[in-house]
Amino acid sequence: SRSPPSPPRPRRPRLRAREGRMSSLPSGWTMMVDSSSNQPYYYNSATGTTSWTLTEGGSARPGAATPLPNGWEARFDAGSGREYYIDHARGVTQWTAPQATPTPPAGNAYSLPAAGGGGGGYSLPPQQGARPGSDLTAADLAAIAAIEEADSREEKQRRAAREREENNGGGGGSAGGGSEYDGLDGDGELRAHEWVSNKDANSCFLTGVKFTLTNRRHHCRYCGQCFAAAVSGKKIAIPALGFKEPVRVCDTCHAQLEAGDPVCISKEVSRLRDKDATSQAQGLRALAEWAGFDPQFAAKPLIDALDRLGIFARLAELLARERPSNVQAAAARLLANMAYYEAYLPPLAAAAGELLRPTVALLTSSRSPLETKTQAARALALMMDDEAVRRLAAAEGVAGVLLEQLLGTDCPDALLEWVAGGLTRLASADEASARAVARAGGAFVLAPCLGSASPAVAEEVAALLSVLCEVDGEARGQVAEVGGLPHVVALLRSRTPSTREAGLMLARDLCRSSKVAGQLVEAGAAAPLLNAVTQPSAPADLVAECLRLLLAMAGASGGALSRVQAAVREANAIPMLTQLMQSGESAVRQAAMKCVTEFSAGDARSADVLRESGGVVLLSEALLSPDEATALQAVSTIAQMSASAQHVGSIVENGCLGPLLQLLAHRASAVRAQAELAFSNLARSGAINSMLVQDPAASRHLVGLLRRGGVMQSQAAVAVAAIASDARARETLYAQGVLPQLVSLLDADPELAGAAVQAVAHFASDERFRATLAELGCARALAAQLGHRNADVSRCALSAIANLSFVPAAQPALAAAGAPMRLGEALFAPDEPTLHMALAALLNLSRADASDAATQLLQVGGALGLVTLLTRPDARLQAQAALLLGQLSACAPFAQAAVAADATQLLGALLHAPSAEVQANAVYALGILSGQDERAAAAAEASGGVTALTRMLLGAGPPDAKRRATLALANVVRGQWRSVYNSGGFGALLVALNVGTDAVQQEVSRCIAELAADPTHRRALLSDVASVASIVGILTADNAATQQCAADAVLAFAEEAAAREVLYGIGLVAQLIRLLTAQAEGAAALRDEARVSLLGTLAHFASDPRYCDTLRIAMAPLAESLSSRHPVVARNAARAVACLAQSEANVEALNAVGVVLRLAELLPSPDATTQECAVLALAKLKPPPSLAPRFLASGWLLSLVALLEHTDLDVQVAAAAVLGELCAEAAFREAVLRDGDGALGTVVELLAGGQPHCTLAALRTLRAMGGAAA
Repeated sequence: SRSPPSPPRPRRPRLRAREGRMSSLPSGWTMMVDSSSNQPYYYNSATGTTSWTLTEGGSARPGAATPLPNGWEARFDAGSGREYYIDHARGVTQWTAPQATPTPPAGNAYSLPAAGGGGGGYSLPPQQGARPGSDLTAADLAAIAAIEEADSREEKQRRAAREREENNGGGGGSAGGGSEYDGLDGDGELRAHEWVSNKDANSCFLTGVKFTLTNRRHHCRYCGQCFAAAVSGKKIAIPALGFKEPVRVCDTCHAQLEAGDPVCISKEVSRLRDKDATSQAQGLRALAEWAGFDPQFAAKPLIDALDRLGIFARLAELLARERPSNVQAAAARLLANMAYYEAYLPPLAAAAGELLRPTVALLTSSRSPLETKTQAARALALMMDDEAVRRLAAAEGVAGVLLEQLLGTDCPDALLEWVAGGLTRLASADEASARAVARAGGAFVLAPCLGSASPAVAEEVAALLSVLCEVDGEARGQVAEVGGLPHVVALLRSRTPSTREAGLMLARDLCRSSKVAGQLVEAGAAAPLLNAVTQPSAPADLVAECLRLLLAMAGASGGALSRVQAAVREANAIPMLTQLMQSGESAVRQAAMKCVTEFSAGDARSADVLRESGGVVLLSEALLSPDEATALQAVSTIAQMSASAQHVGSIVENGCLGPLLQLLAHRASAVRAQAELAFSNLARSGAINSMLVQDPAASRHLVGLLRRGGVMQSQAAVAVAAIASDARARETLYAQGVLPQLVSLLDADPELAGAAVQAVAHFASDERFRATLAELGCARALAAQLGHRNADVSRCALSAIANLSFVPAAQPALAAAGAPMRLGEALFAPDEPTLHMALAALLNLSRADASDAATQLLQVGGALGLVTLLTRPDARLQAQAALLLGQLSACAPFAQAAVAADATQLLGALLHAPSAEVQANAVYALGILSGQDERAAAAAEASGGVTALTRMLLGAGPPDAKRRATLALANVVRGQWRSVYNSGGFGALLVALNVGTDAVQQEVSRCIAELAADPTHRRALLSDVASVASIVGILTADNAATQQCAADAVLAFAEEAAAREVLYGIGLVAQLIRLLTAQAEGAAALRDEARVSLLGTLAHFASDPRYCDTLRIAMAPLAESLSSRHPVVARNAARAVACLAQSEANVEALNAVGVVLRLAELLPSPDATTQECAVLALAKLKPPPSLAPRFLASGWLLSLVALLEHTDLDVQVAAAAVLGELCAEAAFREAVLRDGDGALGTVVELLAGGQPHCTLAALRTLRAMGGAAA
C-alpha cells in the first residue's frame, strides 16, 4: 500500500519580497525643481524639452507644458474625456485652466529662497542630546544685541543700494537677480543675499543648538539655512548658483553635492517645517518623487541626515487629521516610498509609535481619497516588514482596521493589494490575528479576488489565504466553496515566478485537506505542476515543492491517484522524473523516487516508460546512496517493481542485484526489510540463487564460498560477477581478498572460468584494480579465454584485456601470451563492441611494441582486417582502424601488406569523411604509409590525396591538424611541392611553410622561390598581398636554407616596378634594412647567398626614383657590404650605392658613411660590373683631392686610366670625372701627366666625341690637368 503524504515543511513567516513597484522615471527623463515656483518638473536630456507632468508612457502630457499655480493639479475625467483642474487648497474644481506660472526652466538651477522667505522662520527645539547654549552675562547679551542691530542696519543699507541700482538701470548677473555677493558672513566670507534672515535663525538648523556670541551662525551657500560651525565647516563649488570657487556649505549639503543628489533635503525639510500648507506639500512631493525613482535616496548618509533633521517625527505631525488633504496625501506617499527601502525600516521603526496612529487614521478616514488610502495601506504593509513594527501594530489593533477595509463593500484592487499585504505580515507573525481574519470570513472575501487582473493583487491575496488555510481548516473548504480553486490553478499556470510561487504556497496549504486536494486535482492542478517539473531550467526548490504537491494530491481520496497518473501519462513526465532521481538536491531526489513509485504502481504504461527511460539504472545507483532516506526510497521502489514479472529481468539486468545484496546488511531495519522483500520476489522468479537470498552478509559469504570450492563455488562466482558490476561492491570484495581467488579460477572448468572471467572483467573496468590484476598474472589466462565457446565469456575476456592493456606493466605479458594474434582474429568479428575493444587493446599494445604487434598480426592477416574495417560505416571504428594502421605501418613489412590490400586508396577516401577524428587519423596513416613505401605515395597522389590534404591545409582546422596534413603531404609529394601549389595555390604553400618542420620549410621555400622566378606565377602571387607579406616574414626564419629561398623569391619580385610598390607597402624595405643592419652590428650573420639576394633587392629599390631618397638608413650596411670578400655581395652593394648616388640628396649621406674609399677599393676588381658601378658612384660622389695620395699609393689611378678606355661611354665619362676631381692635387696631376698621352689622349677623344655630357666632363678634366701648366 502507498505510504501517506509526508508532512508539510515547517512554515516560516512569509514576508512579501520588496519588489520594485516604485514609480520610476522613463529613460532620459530627470526630475528637477523650479527656482521660482519651487515646484518639481521634468527635463528630457535627449530632446531638451521640459514638462510639469508626464503621461504613463513617459511623454509630456498634452497641454501640460504650461505650469499650474501652487496647489493646483490637472486630471482627466474618464466619462467625458476632458481635462479638469483641482485646487487642493480650497477643495474646488473647474474645467478651465487657472492662470499659469512661469515656464519650467531648462536646467537644474536649484535656487535658494529669497531673503526672509521660504521656510526660514520655522525653527525646531533643540534635539535630544544637543549641546545647550552657553550661559550669557548681561554684557554678552548687550554685545549680541549690538551685533544684531548692526546687521539689521547693514541689511537695510544693502537693500536700499540694490533698489538704487535697479532704478538706475544697473543689474546683476547673480543667480538670485542681484549682485552675487552683498555682505560679509560672521567668518569674513562674502555671502549671497538669498539666505534665511539672521533674526529668523536662532538655532542650528541641523542640531538645534542655540546661537550665541561664541557659537556663531553660518549660512550654507546651497540650502540657505543657518548652521553651527561644527556642522558647516566644509567647502565646495556650486556652479549652478554662481559659486565657481569652493564656498561654505553644511555637512548635509556637502555630502549631497558630492553624490549629485537632485534634491536638497535641507531645503525640503525647511518647507516641511514651514507653517504654509502649500510649502509643506511641495517639500513632501519633492522628497516623495525622488524616493520613488532613485535608489540613492536610501543611502545611509542621507538617511542619517534626514533622521538628524527630524523628518520622521515631522512626518507624523503632517499625517495628522487636522492637516490639509494634499499635505496628508503627500506625507503618506513619502512614508510609503521610504518604507519601500529596507534601510529606512530601523528609523521608521524607532518612530513607529508616532507614525502608526495617523497613518491608520488616514486609512480609515472617510474623507481620504483612494490614492491617499492606498499609500497609507502601502506604508503600513511595508513598515510591518520590521518585527518591532509588527508587534506594535498588533498591539495597536491594526489587524482589525485592515480587516474592516478588507470586508468593506468597496475595496479596489489598488487598496486591496496592500491591505492584504499588511494582513499577511501580521497573520504570519501572530497566529491569533490569522485566526481572527479566518473566523471573520476572510477566505470568502479573498478567494474570488484570486482572479484579479492585477498579478500583484492575486499574489498578495494568495499569500494571505495561504496563512489562513494553514491555521484554520474551515478556510480551506471556504476557498473551494466560493470557486477559488480554478483561480489557484490559473496561478500555478502563470509564467511569472512570483505568481507561480504564491499559487504553490496556497495549493500546499489547501492540500492539508484531503477533500480539497482531490478537488484541486479535478480542477486540473496536476497539469501545471507537471509542466513546471518538466522544465529543464526549473529551480530545485520549485521542483521539490511541485513533486510534494503532486504526491499530496495523489494521496487524496476519490480517484485522485488515477487522475494524477493520467496527467503524468499525458505530460510524458516519467522520463523527466527519472532524470530527477539523480538530482544533486536530496529533497528533489527523494520526492522524484517517491513519485516514480506512486505513479507507476499499477500503471503498465508508466512502468514501461520507466524501464525504457533508464529509471531502473538510476534506482540501482540510488540503492547505495549514503543518504538513508534515498536508499530506503530506492529499495522500496525496487521491492514494489520486483512483484511484477515484467520488471524482474530489468532489475537484474540493470545491476540492482549487487547493491541489494549489500542492503541486506544495512544498519537500518526499514532498508533491510525492503531489501529482503525485493530478494524474496526475485527468488520466487528464479532470477537469483535461493541460497544467496538466505545469507544477509552475502558478499562475505560469497568470497568464502569461492575459497572453499565445492558445488556452490560456481553459483558464488556467478553472484560475485553480478555484484562486481557495482563500484562500491568491487571495493568491498577487493578488501575481502576476492581478486586472487578469481584469478585462480580463470584456469578452472569452462563454466566456473566463465563466471570468473566476467567478474575479472568488472574489476578490470575499474582503474583502481587494474595494476593489481597485472601483478597477479592474469594475462595468459585471459588471452586463453578469448577463444571460449561461450560468446559472452569471450567478450568479457576481451573487455578485461582491453582495460588491462592501459597498464604498462601488463603490456609485455599480454604480448608474450599471444594476445595481439588473438585480437587480430577478433578484427573479423561482426559485432561492433567486439571490434571496438579489440582495436583499443591493439592500439595500446602497438604503442608499447609496434614491431611485435605487427609481426603477430601479419600471421593472422591483421593488415587485411584493418583495411576492411576502413570500409565500415561506423566512424569510431574507422578512426580506430586508421590510427592503428598508422602505428603499425612504421614496420615496413606491415606497410607493404597494407599497401597491397589497397589501404592507400581507402585512406584517401577517408580524407573526405564527415568525422574530424576519422580525417585526422586517415591523414596520419596516409603520411606514415607514404613515407615507408614509394608506391603508397604515388597511389595517394594518383587518388587525389594531394588535393584533399591541401584542402585541409586551407581549411579552418586547428594547428595540429594542419601540421599533420603538412607532414603527410611532405611524404606524399616527396619534395615536389609544385603539385600542392597547383591544388591550393600559394596559400597552401604558405600554410605548410608556417606549420612544417625545418625540412618541410626548406622544400616549400625552395618551391616558392622557383615560382617567384616565373613571371606568370609571380604576378599571380602579387595579387595576394597577404601571401607576399608571409613570404617577406620568413626572411627572419632560423633555418638558413629557408631564409635563402625567401630572399631569392623577394629578389625575383623586386625586378618589377609594380611588385616593388606592393613590397614597399608591406614594409619590405624596413625588413631588409633590419636584416642588413643586424648583420652589420655583429648579430647572427646572414649567409652570403641570402645577403646577395637582399642586396640585389635593395639595388632594385635604389634604382627606382620613388624609393631612392628613402634608403638613407641602409647606407651604413651597404658601406660594410662593399668590403665583403664575396664578389657578388660587393657587386650588388656597389650597384645599390651607384643608384643611390644618382640622387643629389644622398651624396652627403653616402660620403658621411665612408663609401668613397670602399668604392675605390673596388676599382681594381676583376668583375667588370663591380668596376663600372664603383666608378659611376665615385663620379657622383666627387672624391675630395685629399684622397689623391691614397689613390696613387693604392694604384687606383691605373684602374681609372684603364676605365677611360672602357667600351661604355658613361663609364669613360665617370672615370674622366673622377680624374678631374683628383687632379686638383698637384702630385696627382703630375702622375697623370707622366703617363704620357694615355690619359690625356683619351680625355681629348672624349672632347671630340660630340656628346654634350662627354664634352663637359672632358673640359672639366682638362681644366684640372691644366693646373700644372699654370
